[in-house]
Amino acid sequence: MLGDARELAKALPDESIDLVFTDPPYMREFLPLYGWLAQESARILKPGCLCVALCGHYAIPQIVEMMGKHLDFYWIGGMLHTLGGTARMFSKRILCAWKPMLWYSRGRPRPHRWLFDAWMSPRKDKAWHKWGQSAPFFQYYIDQLSEPGELVFDPFLGGGTSAVVCRILGRRFLGFEIDPQAYSIAQKRLREAQPP
Repeated sequence: MLGDARELAKALPDESIDLVFTDPPYMREFLPLYGWLAQESARILKPGCLCVALCGHYAIPQIVEMMGKHLDFYWIGGMLHTLGGTARMFSKRILCAWKPMLWYSRGRPRPHRWLFDAWMSPRKDKAWHKWGQSAPFFQYYIDQLSEPGELVFDPFLGGGTSAVVCRILGRRFLGFEIDPQAYSIAQKRLREAQPP
């Protein structure tokens, strides 16, 4: 759906979502979105289900504090970058070889299959969105953390990677995007995606 997730999510029923898997914007002005994400996830997630969010390294302490007010910290994992795909943190003179992924649960987490806490992203996929991530990374975690037919929610849809992956994996999907151009691209991409 096109619009601001903070408004659109108000219509979602309590305890209706099986997995929140998202990649919010990382810039400082958007950091409060992580607090909103955790608060809303605490309402819409079914008991024992997870909220998984990628984030920027620099903001981990603030994000952990914000999200921990509403959900239970479960784990930290990451997206490993291929060589040459690193981001540069000029203020600290660090080449980032991975992207943090924070996992939170609503209460005691339900059992899931054994899985790796880090996964190699073959490449950044900026074809659909300037902040896009690779589909194989999303596919691995959505497949491991949800079951066919379950409902996955991404409030920051971007270029639609999570939606396409859910269609391929046979998951139901709900996503919101505030940028009309990105939303249009995601819709087109989803129409062209073929389930197996």
